[in-house]
Amino acid sequence: MTEQVSFSPEVKKVTNKSNGNTEVLLVISNSSLKGKADDLNEFLGKTVNIMIVPENYSYNVPFDNSINKPTMEYKVYEDGTVQLVQQEQTQLDVDGKGNVDIIQKSFQVDKQVIDDYILNAGSIQFPGEINPREVLQRLAQGISMGEIAEELEFSESALINELEHARCKLAPFADAWKKANEKGELLPVEDTNTDEKEPESTENDTENEEIVPEDTKEDGAADGEENPY
Repeated sequence: MTEQVSFSPEVKKVTNKSNGNTEVLLVISNSSLKGKADDLNEFLGKTVNIMIVPENYSYNVPFDNSINKPTMEYKVYEDGTVQLVQQEQTQLDVDGKGNVDIIQKSFQVDKQVIDDYILNAGSIQFPGEINPREVLQRLAQGISMGEIAEELEFSESALINELEHARCKLAPFADAWKKANEKGELLPVEDTNTDEKEPESTENDTENEEIVPEDTKEDGAADGEENPY
């Protein structure tokens, strides 16, 4: 029997029935189940373990509402490293008490973009208790999440949670890296020497310009704002 089937459905509906059961309707409108239908049928009538993780993530950036510009920037270097830099304060004092008009704008990043960043960007200081680059590399080699978890002495669900935590925290860095890559601003991976570079900033760093915002979150929704980076 097939050990597992992975696909990317939309959670369409959740219904609580009068008999105490809960029905969850998953709709697959993409090709993620192509060639796997027979494998999925093997699980009919059986109890399975399902963990739902997002296909995209959102993060917030503070904007000075008076000039509609971000108060921080994810600066991307040629070698693919990314640092969070606070912009020089130019906000207007809106009430005479030193307060400024700051709003939060939300931006969305696909999981594949984040995974590409983790696998291919320059030196990264990963948040959490695992090295997500190694986990993704092992998954790409066909090793199951369960086998990797056993080797790392994690439960499978704990390993998935750690990987999701890393994706969530690295989402804004990945978004900036993607934009720079699309503009041709990065050196090819083989031309970079990541061993000599400073690691990206995460929320574990202490300098102001290297703090990951706390409101980075997993979310399928975005407000449609154009990313300033």
